[in-house]
Amino acid sequence: MNNSISSGTTEDNQSLSAGLVKISMPLLELLGGALITMVSGFYLYEALQLPEPFNAKAVGAGEFPLIIGVVTLACALGLTILSLVKLISGNTPEYASFPRPGYVALSIAALIAVVSFMEILGAFGSMAILSFMVMLAGGERRIGYLVSIPVVLGATIHVVFVLALGVYFP
Repeated sequence: MNNSISSGTTEDNQSLSAGLVKISMPLLELLGGALITMVSGFYLYEALQLPEPFNAKAVGAGEFPLIIGVVTLACALGLTILSLVKLISGNTPEYASFPRPGYVALSIAALIAVVSFMEILGAFGSMAILSFMVMLAGGERRIGYLVSIPVVLGATIHVVFVLALGVYFP
């Protein structure tokens, strides 16, 4: 059912021609990695500008964003370098095909809607609703996944922030 990644055979190319957008997978990874690297570099820069905590033993306003920024930047750089090596080697005839750009637009609309109502929904509820809406817009129809993943995501966010870090959301 998932025909978004395919090898470069003639049959696969004919089936991909029905898609609206087709791009080389290494090129897509390179562009995505470069974009994420730039965004995470900016995020890391902004995280470094946050003040130090008053209590040296506590996770302050700057430590958690700093950790996220460093990990994201390292992963994005790794993705960018690996995709550049793949692109230069030229031996991977894989393509990504996006035959349903409407679903992508619907996912973006879901993200904007949930972020707009985050104050009303709360952090945990909004993340659960967002994951449900993005999965639904992306074509997921298995009810078990549509129910369990948002609940597990909301619970994980609660455990990480409230129980582990002591950060309470309104």
